[in-house]
Amino acid sequence: MRARRDDLVDAGLSLLAAPLTLPLAAVYAAVITILRASLQRQEAEHASHVLRRFFETGPWGSCFDCLTWLPWTRLLSSTAGFCLYLTASERDEPPAPVPLASDALPPPATNACRLVFISDTHGKHRLLSLPRGDILCHTGDVLSRNACIGPNNGKVHKRAIAGLHDFNRWLASTPHRHRVVVAGNHDAVLEQLGAVGAQQILSNAHYLQDSGVQLEDLRFWGSPWSYLGTSGNRAFQAASPTLPDNKLVVDVLLSHCHHDALAMEVKPLVYASGHAHEWHGIGRGASGIEVNSSICDGLYRAIHLPIVVDIVPPPKSVDRS
Repeated sequence: MRARRDDLVDAGLSLLAAPLTLPLAAVYAAVITILRASLQRQEAEHASHVLRRFFETGPWGSCFDCLTWLPWTRLLSSTAGFCLYLTASERDEPPAPVPLASDALPPPATNACRLVFISDTHGKHRLLSLPRGDILCHTGDVLSRNACIGPNNGKVHKRAIAGLHDFNRWLASTPHRHRVVVAGNHDAVLEQLGAVGAQQILSNAHYLQDSGVQLEDLRFWGSPWSYLGTSGNRAFQAASPTLPDNKLVVDVLLSHCHHDALAMEVKPLVYASGHAHEWHGIGRGASGIEVNSSICDGLYRAIHLPIVVDIVPPPKSVDRS
């Protein structure tokens, strides 16, 4: 009932703001079209990226989500309690994911572990209505621009620390037995704090920074790596990610950016990443399921669906080399 009332309030705000937001949206679409028609592809993508950054969380916060409420994006969204769901095994091709209301999910099969994947929440975690599960996995960009009003300052500062504490309190309220978090390129405060300092603040999760943990008979490895780029959000950027020890069997691989060579080296059953908001969804990778669980869309609205995967932990003797 509360979610329905909130949606009605958002719809009313959106209608009241339409005289302002619709012309801006039209101008934005026209500018993007002109850029793509007049510039080389790489230049157009860079210019589009710079323009999109204007809409990032920063000073807008969740107000932007409310003022741009659209029925076709919000009625089946993470804020309305929907998710993408599939079951998986080590050998089988995953079936097509099915969008379901979180309270309509079937119970997991015997011995299966229910994983809930999210990423790129960019400070909008409290807008989400997450499905229940055994383990919640967040693959980076907890904050937006390191919680700076302006450009990312790359530092530990008061707003960033407050944002992390709020995120940690929210983690404690989620309906999961365990939570696993890696950082992203927007999360400079986590890079500056280091793995130990970050874990102290994110006490309600297992914080993985080129490290692993075993939960519910599944072995996790997490990396905050993102590729080198021109964005001002440059935390954890490097030419390539750190690889886990080649003797380590990894069932669930988490990295902020997708990396083909990392997937080929590790051969996980499930590989989850984020960063590329427009790639949200599920596919088949080199050895198993690949997930992009970015919650925010290209305009940094929290409308993409969490992804739920039921997986049976493999026998410990399994060798996927």
